[in-house]
Amino acid sequence: MKPLTILYFALASLLASASMPVVAKETVQKAARLDTLSLTTLSGTRWNAKSQRGKFVVVNFWATWCKPCVKEMPDFQLLSQRSDTAVLGLAYEDLSDAELIAFLAKLKVTYPVAKIDVYAPLPAPLVVLAQNNTVNAPGITINWTTTGGTLSAATSITGAGGLANIGLTLPAAPGVVTITGTRADDATVFATFTATATLVRTLTITSGNGQNATPGSPLPAPLVVNARNNGIAIAGVVINWTISPGSTLGAAANVTSGTGAASNTATLSTTPGAVTITATRQDDPTVFVTFIANGVKLANIPNLTPSQLSLATALDNICRSLNNLNSPTANQIDFRTHPQSGTRP
Repeated sequence: MKPLTILYFALASLLASASMPVVAKETVQKAARLDTLSLTTLSGTRWNAKSQRGKFVVVNFWATWCKPCVKEMPDFQLLSQRSDTAVLGLAYEDLSDAELIAFLAKLKVTYPVAKIDVYAPLPAPLVVLAQNNTVNAPGITINWTTTGGTLSAATSITGAGGLANIGLTLPAAPGVVTITGTRADDATVFATFTATATLVRTLTITSGNGQNATPGSPLPAPLVVNARNNGIAIAGVVINWTISPGSTLGAAANVTSGTGAASNTATLSTTPGAVTITATRQDDPTVFVTFIANGVKLANIPNLTPSQLSLATALDNICRSLNNLNSPTANQIDFRTHPQSGTRP
């Protein structure tokens, strides 16, 4: 008998004993030895799983843009205060260390956190155990293949304990990858891992929400959004824009820059009230953000004196008349846009 089995380790939020590796054929999320994990944390210290022997170890993958992840972090903080438990956070982020440290400080997180790249190799290798008649077999060549991504080598050789490992860098495209380790001395004996390359697309408002302007006039500031994939700013994403009837946009669609940013302008309708502007990722229509702007009459400003109210009403009437002009002059457009500036047509 020449079994080839996989050592158990969850590469998601998991609870596992660092002192008791379990032999089982599982997926890649349960397919690396915990004691091989070693990373430098945000504090600059080295975290090594081997030093946690005798404790329960919780390894939590998270990101600042993952709301459920952030919500559960206080629970991990409480868990980390137990004397028999060690917690490690692995952050998929392109934020600077200083920004990430500040974020953790707001949440009062004190357990060690390391930053990793979503497109970097998996933080722990894939490990197999080769045995001959239940005895660990050293010196066995393991041939590795994968349906996607990049392996760190085509082969590896089992050590004195019968263990061999390999590293994997997941592909940029989302999907399931199958990795197979096969004994070179018996091609009928193999172990199969599966890994999932995930892609989380987000779109957030950077600025421009909640603006006020007089009806029929442009908003004073642009509407700015930011697109990210797995927390990394992404260029070249088409953003489709829509706006409430009667109001107009500077563009129906545009493309994100190298920083993941896209912006637009809007002119409100001549009717006072709330205006809704929506920006949607074309590569995933389920990902969108909504801006709210308000067309506010000057006469609706509270606590105006009678003379101020009279002036405000006159300005509102002038702006409404100017909005109805087919070919306004430059000065008339300026007055319509900034009636508070005192510019006269």
